[in-house]
Amino acid sequence: MIRLPIVLLSLSLAAQAPLPEAPPSEPQAAPAALEPVRLAVEVRDKKGEVPRNLTPADFTVRVDGQERPVAEIAPEMPPWRVVVYVDRLLSGSRTLRGAAGALAGQARLLAALGPVDVVVAEPEPRLVLAASREPAALDDALSRLWLSAEGRDDVRGLRRRFLEQIEATAEAGRAALAAEAAEEEARLVRRQQERMIEWLIRREAGDGPRVLFLVSDGFDVDPAAFYRREAGIPDLVPEPSRNALEKTGLEMARTAAALGWTVVPLPVGDPGLPDLRRARPRSNPEVPIGVTVPLGRRPKKEEPKVPPPPMLQKPNEPLGWMAEASGGVLVLQPQDVAGVLAGLRSRIWITAEAPASPDGRPRTVEVGIGRPEVAVRARRWTGAGVPLAVSADRVRRLLEGEDEGDLEITTRLRLEEPGPGGERRGTLDVAVESTEVEGPFRVVLVPPEGAFEAAPRLLTGRDLPASDEGTFRASIPLPEGTDRFAVLVEPLDGGSWGGEVVFPRAGEPDAPGNEEVAADAPIRPRAPAPAIVEAAPGEFRVRIVPPAGEKLAGPVDVEATVQVPSGRKLDRVEFFWNDQLAATLYDAPFRHRVFVPRERPSGYLRVEARLEDGSVAEDALTVNASGLGERVDVRLVELFVVVTDSAGRPVRGLSRDAFRVRQGGRPQEIASFENAGDLPLTLALAIDSSASMFLKLEHVREAVSSLLTGGLAQRDRALLVDFDTEPRLVSPVTRDLGSVSSALRNLTPDGSTALWEGIAFSLGQLQGLSGRKALVIYSDGIEEGSSLSYRDILRLAREVKTPIYLIVSNPRAARGEDEGFFSSSISDRLGRLAAGTGGRLFFVLPDQDLTGVYQEILSELRSQYVLTYYPQEAAGNARRDVKVEVEGRGLTARTMTP
Repeated sequence: MIRLPIVLLSLSLAAQAPLPEAPPSEPQAAPAALEPVRLAVEVRDKKGEVPRNLTPADFTVRVDGQERPVAEIAPEMPPWRVVVYVDRLLSGSRTLRGAAGALAGQARLLAALGPVDVVVAEPEPRLVLAASREPAALDDALSRLWLSAEGRDDVRGLRRRFLEQIEATAEAGRAALAAEAAEEEARLVRRQQERMIEWLIRREAGDGPRVLFLVSDGFDVDPAAFYRREAGIPDLVPEPSRNALEKTGLEMARTAAALGWTVVPLPVGDPGLPDLRRARPRSNPEVPIGVTVPLGRRPKKEEPKVPPPPMLQKPNEPLGWMAEASGGVLVLQPQDVAGVLAGLRSRIWITAEAPASPDGRPRTVEVGIGRPEVAVRARRWTGAGVPLAVSADRVRRLLEGEDEGDLEITTRLRLEEPGPGGERRGTLDVAVESTEVEGPFRVVLVPPEGAFEAAPRLLTGRDLPASDEGTFRASIPLPEGTDRFAVLVEPLDGGSWGGEVVFPRAGEPDAPGNEEVAADAPIRPRAPAPAIVEAAPGEFRVRIVPPAGEKLAGPVDVEATVQVPSGRKLDRVEFFWNDQLAATLYDAPFRHRVFVPRERPSGYLRVEARLEDGSVAEDALTVNASGLGERVDVRLVELFVVVTDSAGRPVRGLSRDAFRVRQGGRPQEIASFENAGDLPLTLALAIDSSASMFLKLEHVREAVSSLLTGGLAQRDRALLVDFDTEPRLVSPVTRDLGSVSSALRNLTPDGSTALWEGIAFSLGQLQGLSGRKALVIYSDGIEEGSSLSYRDILRLAREVKTPIYLIVSNPRAARGEDEGFFSSSISDRLGRLAAGTGGRLFFVLPDQDLTGVYQEILSELRSQYVLTYYPQEAAGNARRDVKVEVEGRGLTARTMTP
């Protein structure tokens, strides 16, 4: 048990409000101790050269406005501690590869600065090269990023998805959709900035100079402006979300500088670089690197171009703040990297002295020089220990349930008897158990929404006596009306931290999270969570251990088991919440705390395991989404609904109040309602490959390939079936949409058409899969001698809960003619099959471009709603007679009958 010495700091941290300035401390009997302030200063004359014969008398250093003496200058810089930090989530592929290539080309100059770490955040920072001064090792690590790494570009991805959604959203729902999207973008950016700062705090950097090469495309400080504009919302009324990331950008710049880092942002995307997602280097290291170009006749039609991603407005603005605050340089061109490295080597090392700052609050620094022809560049903030801005971010994440740190602590907040003036007070007990983390620690107690009105006050060791059990105790005032507090414990010099949300109690046994205990009884640390054990070798698979609880929100502990085939090696396991990568783990146990937003808890958990040879296994679990997952009440009726306007276009953004459900003519109470269009989709694509498809098959390939590569999202899965005389599985269900697209080349026209068997076989591939599903079929004919009937297919589709979309290319069928190839009765059955499953029937011309048809189907699936209800007993005998009605002029609802 490590005791908590030194300080307890009680803070008022209002959401999105600046930290208040500390009031003057109590009078000190002796002057404050001095601590060194060391600065790497770039000095240049008008010719761009470093002046000679500089002395301490040439420089002035002001700390918090007070001039401090310069103790010494060192013309020869100590070795730099260098970090190349690649933020995959905030970088596009061209920026990531452009920066990595530029640094790889200067590997010798980079290694000459000092030991170099290469870190990739995806989203959690991962060290891919540790403290190396070998140019060959640096060149290899950075060249690998240049050749094979891809930026995730999550911000532009969020914006692209929003543009898809807003087109199909009713005008009344656009404001809410825009606000939700802006909040999601702000949360993503804020969390990535916090992850970077946390990594820098934990990294042992010594007392020498340190430089951070930040590979990132930056971000907009006012993300809501983009969403308001694209949603057509007037920009007239101030909103709380406006400039939501300005405070984040400024605080991160100040914090990085106070921690001693010189930051060099590298938003150096090179549009001339090829897209390596289409041209991969050979995997065999013995074969020279190159690109395989298939030979053959030129295709008749070029692949459809993917629209460019939405642009950011001023992404370099926060990067510029970080460079300016830390004395760094914003690099916009790859060719400028060599000059920046040379400038870092030529800096001089200045040491001044200033009074120590015990609370970790950053202080301003100004460096001047007495020669008018000389300019200086240095960081503008300094500090010792963990800055309070970092503590504020930790407290916010703790109160929102996103994070609890990794330092094991146990806390208790016990109400005291009211004082003479009726003041509400409590006794805070804190215990830390660790054999590695050493104090002194800072303890922060914060109520939600900054309920304390008093400014922060520093408590000395006399206020925080230790009990005999190793628990440190302090009596503190508690504001009225506050029933929960965040307790944060962190070493002042950085490293691990821990936190808990506690509830004041007076010994009641029913108090939340507490049991009745004696006033002086010791508190015990929490027991460690059980470890995850990998499954025995065998078939490659990953399975999510379903989290406990009916309604999951806030921090959710997600575990996965991985079964790896004998003789093969696991590369990594990735955890996702919806489309957002939450963690990348490389070693067991495979456990991660995923944050499920309380305001939008519906979504899905996904875990993806990857072997070193590139093989992928995955598992997904839908949570809080109206029974879309595996735990569904058998009485609950679930309806997937598509709403279209008078022109047949899907409509999004409707509310629960717009829908009415009737069964057997009786109104039913809607139990739950969700916009399901953004949940993952498993799409079965079935293609007629009979002999009559000889001339049409190429057009179908092009349309389906466009859907796979430019329509479906990373969260979606697909499978491919072809059928002629009999059906075949060409590509099993997978999230690797490129492999499904490639499998289209394996289709060869031959034989007759067994449509019913093809439908039944495709539905069988979807059976047992959780989440949203759909089947899209293309055919130009029917063989009527099937042993299956229309009713067999309809019953199977209802069991699998899959809408069927049929694309039929036959003029006679479209006219309802019965000439043996299609009969009017068969055509009618196709229409009833599509309608009965909530799908649609499309008749197309043989030479028609099918891309628009497939995209129209996908647009409908992206616009689905899901309604659930418990049928009234009086309506129980009329389960097939279910109708969904929707309010709104010209609006029509379509769904699968139960």
